[in-house]
Amino acid sequence: RATQVAGDVSRDLPEAVAIAQKLTQDATMNGRKATTVTAAELLDQTITDVLDPNGSTKGLSTGLGSLDDAIGGLKPGQLVLIAARPGAGKTVLALNMAWASARHRIPVLFCSLEMADNELERRILASVCTINVTI
Repeated sequence: RATQVAGDVSRDLPEAVAIAQKLTQDATMNGRKATTVTAAELLDQTITDVLDPNGSTKGLSTGLGSLDDAIGGLKPGQLVLIAARPGAGKTVLALNMAWASARHRIPVLFCSLEMADNELERRILASVCTINVTI
């Protein structure tokens, strides 16, 4: 469905944005309804999760042990933003995180507004083959 939005140039921009927002919301809600809770209601479980080093709070590995230790891995429903100055390696970091999941046969959707498909593919191949690549 997402490729239909990207591939249909006859749609106007506001309609395409609305469709993309709806698809993103549907994908991230995982059938859950939005609820409101107070911090006090969550505090006991949050403290238990933080203090339990082997608990079920560990998410999907990023492939970087120290980052996993700091954030507990990637968890369902999270939106993770990687921000830095240009040329700092954001795309390489994101590709490595995606590749860590793909190696374990976990489906990955990778979207980049900066690089074309073949550029991303070259970076993945260079990383896997441990070679330098000029793009």
